[in-house]
Amino acid sequence: MRSDEAVPPGQIANFVQFLRNVGEPRDNQLGGGTYGFGKGILYRVSTASAIVVDSHNNDGDQLDRRLMGACLGETYRRTSDNIRFTGRHWWGEINDDIPDPLTGSRAVAVSLDLGLPGFSDGRTGTDIAVIAPDFTLGTEEEHEEMPVSAQDVAFRLRRALYWNLWPKMATGKHSAKMNFTIDVEGRELEFLPLTELPIFGRFAEALDTVRSGEYSPFTMKKYQTTLGPLGRFSTEYTISDKFTTDSPLAREILTHAPVKPPYRHIARMRSAELVVDYLEGDPLGTPDFGYLGVFRATDNADKYFAESEPPTHDSWQTGALSGDSLGIVRQAKQYINQECRALAEARSGARTKVVEGLGRLSSALGAIINNATGTRATLNNGASNSGSATAPRKMSEKSFSVIRQSRVVLVDNEPCVEARVAVSLRPETLTLDAKASVVLPNGKLEKEGDEPAGAQKASVTGWYPLDSEDTPVLGPRITVTSGMAREWAVRSPLLPDVAVTITVQEVSTE
Repeated sequence: MRSDEAVPPGQIANFVQFLRNVGEPRDNQLGGGTYGFGKGILYRVSTASAIVVDSHNNDGDQLDRRLMGACLGETYRRTSDNIRFTGRHWWGEINDDIPDPLTGSRAVAVSLDLGLPGFSDGRTGTDIAVIAPDFTLGTEEEHEEMPVSAQDVAFRLRRALYWNLWPKMATGKHSAKMNFTIDVEGRELEFLPLTELPIFGRFAEALDTVRSGEYSPFTMKKYQTTLGPLGRFSTEYTISDKFTTDSPLAREILTHAPVKPPYRHIARMRSAELVVDYLEGDPLGTPDFGYLGVFRATDNADKYFAESEPPTHDSWQTGALSGDSLGIVRQAKQYINQECRALAEARSGARTKVVEGLGRLSSALGAIINNATGTRATLNNGASNSGSATAPRKMSEKSFSVIRQSRVVLVDNEPCVEARVAVSLRPETLTLDAKASVVLPNGKLEKEGDEPAGAQKASVTGWYPLDSEDTPVLGPRITVTSGMAREWAVRSPLLPDVAVTITVQEVSTE
């Protein structure tokens, strides 16, 4: 319970480290902290710079209850004798002029008097009460101090939990490592699974890949034999249009997100899986498509990355590093940037988990970059199509025109590729065929039968009227007569991770 006491073998001085000491090196291997400065935020958000800590622990084979107050204030001098004080204060039971925590039944009684939750259910754990919390917080956008309600603080805490601690939540393939709840005056806030939230679902998939062993390793030749891989890296492609959501929680989280479109962000973390920051890579060249990923330091390299983190643990800085730490941390950032650049250029293949059609994925993404506008529709009036989009044609001489090239849209909350076509009915009936194809890196279209084994083929769902109540026409062919709609949307299912183009051509009825 005191800093000058020797720690018995097999025990960890958690109480002393939390309430007595500041700046002590960690003794928890691969732990998230380094020197114990992070707990200072608890005092910072108190207008009295004070907290009360109530703990129920299993010290050895016996349950132990401890209650203590603490303050981390400014230094001062006592005017009567000019003695300088550190500004640290404790409240408890005074023994030999030193405050110790209340223990046992006395701790239980005072905890009840203070209205703390207590541990009547027998569970072990720790409750930390912030005295007179400061609800005057700087806004996240303008850094201006303004008063906010307890509910506003709770919403902000929830956003912080998601963006900093989402790896501790259930990721789809792995169960949650922590359970989070927030309640305001008895009303509990909603927490949605990562799989139901935009962006987080893709981050979670990348982390699952890192955990499962199908990752891309970051290695350095110098440390190959001694440390092995120094980091694990994985990415998942994403589509921005799919992020439309009716969930108030999802909208709130995206509004205050540290990552903004076009998405090309890598969540960096150490072995403890606490998000350090989100590193921006090269964009894919179109706002509709992007990627999200994870870089996690390996256990063998964890200490080198820990040395690069400031007390806030929100970046990997190399300014004060030297030797192995400097080389590893600096090279890790270069590695991530190179991998992201490779994704954007689509030359070396995606560093993601192995999927069918990986070669086609790389080629198709190359087409996105080369053509600079992404998935698109092209016009084909009978001639062979080169795969590059043309501008919409005037309808004065043509029987139909593509009035909007393909783009990713949401229809009934499902993404698809859609192009829009207008017809002039010259002659009075017009038959059109639509074809959906995967774009290759040279701009040409993938031929039927050339797709990788097991890969899903591009197909046309049907034609859907835009300016009338006509019935949709399923399949790739439509015959338009004088009484039918003049503008149609032709749609194709969205294929994962490839560029799809829709070609339209007139079919001769002779």
